[in-house]
Amino acid sequence: MSSILSALGIIPANEKGGSHTEWNHMLNPGLIYHLPSNQMRFLKVVLVKEYESGIFLRDGKLYAVVPPGRWLLSRMPVVGKMDFIWVDTGIQRIRFGLRTLTSDGVELGANGVVYLRVSNAEKFIINLVTAKELYFSNDLEVFLRDQLNSIMRAEMGHYDVQSLYLERDMFVSVARVKLDEMFGDIGLEFRSVEIPNFLLPDDVISALRKPLIASKEAQALIQTGTATAQILGKMREAGVDPVQYKAAEALMKYAEKPSGEGSLIGGDLLMPLVFFGVLMKDNSIPKDIKNSLQQMFPKYSDANTNISKPKEEKENTKNKENIQEVLDGLDIRLAKGEISEETYKKLKEKWEAKKEE
Repeated sequence: MSSILSALGIIPANEKGGSHTEWNHMLNPGLIYHLPSNQMRFLKVVLVKEYESGIFLRDGKLYAVVPPGRWLLSRMPVVGKMDFIWVDTGIQRIRFGLRTLTSDGVELGANGVVYLRVSNAEKFIINLVTAKELYFSNDLEVFLRDQLNSIMRAEMGHYDVQSLYLERDMFVSVARVKLDEMFGDIGLEFRSVEIPNFLLPDDVISALRKPLIASKEAQALIQTGTATAQILGKMREAGVDPVQYKAAEALMKYAEKPSGEGSLIGGDLLMPLVFFGVLMKDNSIPKDIKNSLQQMFPKYSDANTNISKPKEEKENTKNKENIQEVLDGLDIRLAKGEISEETYKKLKEKWEAKKEE
């Protein structure tokens, strides 16, 4: 490239100073800047920036492609019309939108954005700009719209609606390949495409979501069941009967919202009464659960005592329970730091002896 430019008298200019001609994007926005012909005779040094490419034309024919840099035009042709065009090679954002049918006959809409850049200024000028003095991103969007939509429709027609909805990334990957082929022929380089969503009728979306929702619910059930099995396994390892522990939980829930009032041996109160008696005798149930149950169901506690024990045994049981409450209280006081460990041991021995009596 440098040898061709040198032969044409286009050589690197002194970087340190001197006047030059450049493209002011603020004053002349767009994808190209075509230097007016009446200014060409004053053109001596031209500046092409990193995100630009320059095109020299003589009598409408390509004379030279000038890469980024500062260039001295040492030998301007004496005969013929000269033109210089700057081309913006930065990323361009091109929008598109369409409606089409899937392979299973469902109408859908799609919109998105394609990102591209001019990679070959010569092809771009010859195929798209031609003799235009101005060329904007909107002009490029209008030129590409039909071709973009045509490619997208053709690709979407190969998919059924479920595949498009569930495998959108796969569709986008295939579309990238097709778009890259099209853009290369006109001097453009495809960078990426974004399709945020496919626009479908509400009833179709609802039908497509049902399998996804069902799958997530099934996954949640599996995870919950696994966690529950692990918890029950830990309880068994600790010597706690999970079945009876769950019964104690059920009793406490029953206390929060009983389904009815009535006789202790009538209706739905019979089952809590039976369970209460069984649970109170089971040493695998933690003490805090038993205490909670006794506080919540004092009538069940009395009923079990009256049914199963004579008067004297009832009093003994009551005394034992009172002593047990004192012992439980000692555990709590020790945990809270209200008594020393030595005091705790002495009091515990004293009350356990009374309990044995």
